[in-house]
Amino acid sequence: MYYTRVMARRRCSLKRIVPLLILGTVALFGLLQIGAMYAVVSQTFRQKEEQELLGRMEQFLVLLDREITGLVNLAKSYAEWDDMYDFVLDPNQDFVEDYFYQEFLDSQDIDGVLIVNTSGRIVWATLAGSQGGPTNVPDLPVLDLFQVPFFTSFDQRIFPKDFSTLPPTYIQGLTSGPATIAAYVSWPINNNTITAEPRGVLVFLRILEGEFLDNLIPGERLSVRYIPYNEQDMLRSLENRVFMGESTLSVYHSTRDVEEKPLGFWLLTMKQEWPQESLRLASYLALLVALSGI
Repeated sequence: MYYTRVMARRRCSLKRIVPLLILGTVALFGLLQIGAMYAVVSQTFRQKEEQELLGRMEQFLVLLDREITGLVNLAKSYAEWDDMYDFVLDPNQDFVEDYFYQEFLDSQDIDGVLIVNTSGRIVWATLAGSQGGPTNVPDLPVLDLFQVPFFTSFDQRIFPKDFSTLPPTYIQGLTSGPATIAAYVSWPINNNTITAEPRGVLVFLRILEGEFLDNLIPGERLSVRYIPYNEQDMLRSLENRVFMGESTLSVYHSTRDVEEKPLGFWLLTMKQEWPQESLRLASYLALLVALSGI
């Protein structure tokens, strides 16, 4: 009798335990499935966002080059001009006030102007509202962007190698100060018919920061900024590699001047969406597993 009661209790316990074991096994298997699918989905989402980030960097560089091309056309129209040709020999304030007034510079997104004669002497310059007239030893903020106390006639960042030949050639590129980068165009100054000996170069500068950069890379998730180069940076190890932060993805692109000297990096950062999307999908899968168990 006692033995019968014991066996009956065991059978009852097994009836209770077995469903729980089956349910636990199903739940564990479901969780493993969810974990595996989450890993696959997360990796897919991340690869997709990495590709998007690299594509946006390429787009940014194309749009930046297009802006510099627009600066080229403007510099050409002002450099190949009789009045500009005469101004190099006879600087006067009336010319500056008539053609380089602040409203015009603002409308063209020009932050700096340099007029340099063939000896490297600055005839006139302006940068962000700070103006300077003729001087033999210029002390102008605009020179900080080239990190020199003065120019020389053989400075190949503004004087083309074939400066005196016709038709004229120009220089376009990037230059940077301690914490600022600028695009610039340097065009030989000549007369309307481009038949005379060049008297110098006209340089237009556009500082690349703030709202100007934001317009080149629109989107709430994206931001771009310039990071100055230092000798400890390894350009090749950073170039076009995607780095993952806590909630962002970042990619670097190195910049160099016209002499191929390193200037710094463009850093493009994008806020991630894939963690939230993959977690949302994982929660849906967990709900389906729970419903299937019921």
